[in-house]
Amino acid sequence: MKPFRTEIPPIAVPFQVDHQTRILALGSCFSTEIGQYLHRGKFQVLPSPFGIVYHPTVLARHRHRILTGTPYTNADLFFHDERWHSFDHHGHFSHPDPQIGLHRINQHLAEAHQHLADHNVLLLTLGSTRGFYHPTTDQIVANCHKLPQAHFERRSASPTEIAEALRGALELLWEKHPTTQVVLTVSPVRHLRDGLVDNQRSKARLVLATEQVLTSEARVHYFPAYEMLLDDLRDYRFYARDYCHPSPEAIDYVWERFQQAYCSETTRTLLQRIQKLVTASRHRPFHPGRVAHQRFLRQQLRALTQLEREYPQLDFQAERALFEEHLLI
Repeated sequence: MKPFRTEIPPIAVPFQVDHQTRILALGSCFSTEIGQYLHRGKFQVLPSPFGIVYHPTVLARHRHRILTGTPYTNADLFFHDERWHSFDHHGHFSHPDPQIGLHRINQHLAEAHQHLADHNVLLLTLGSTRGFYHPTTDQIVANCHKLPQAHFERRSASPTEIAEALRGALELLWEKHPTTQVVLTVSPVRHLRDGLVDNQRSKARLVLATEQVLTSEARVHYFPAYEMLLDDLRDYRFYARDYCHPSPEAIDYVWERFQQAYCSETTRTLLQRIQKLVTASRHRPFHPGRVAHQRFLRQQLRALTQLEREYPQLDFQAERALFEEHLLI
């Protein structure tokens, strides 16, 4: 029977990711989503120390900051709407007390700097070429923090500008960490505030920019998450209710394809065991004292203990605590 969809063929890559691999995930909320799947699968993954970021030139600037580890100072913050903010950071780093906010910013930066020192893979997701230029600081900002639009200029980066920014940051990365592999993706999240036409043009520029980087560097690999949503799944049922973000089912599908591309059969089998335990640990019974549920808890704890013996580097403390919470001794 003729297939009813245009499925992307298997993706061939020259390296694999396992639970010894150290991964740094930067970029848009799609990178955050895949990073969360990796985290739940007990991979050694660290999310962006800046939060969600869409613009490629901002991401290039962030990678430079992580590499140098240069702390932020009070001069990098500004006060607006009763909170102190950083133009480099997502709003969840903002705080009414500048010292508390600054401490959190630098704590996350130091952690990322240390993680980058011995990481193996950089997962980088580009979201949009449309950015807000701030003349006072002479840079594209990561977040406007609801400042009046008059403070900014809307600018669109060309594919060449994006490719040059990415290459410059990656060359600096490889000077210190020459074996790092880079997984580059274009976010399937639609930026409808720019309109359908401008969103599509922005995504096209990102795709062209990634092509320029890929053709010049063998350590960069493209994962077609954007194409999976646009051409493979190709249906509104695979989008959330805002019609912009992928639905949980769509993210599950992309995560499965990511595993197929980057994980060996052994790693995928281990992931299935881990995911089964993680899911079981979040089960909340109506009657935890029942004999059947107590038996279930003991079965899960035995399976967890077996995994800990086989893979002592994996951390199951949270799952163990959840199982033991309702266990009647």
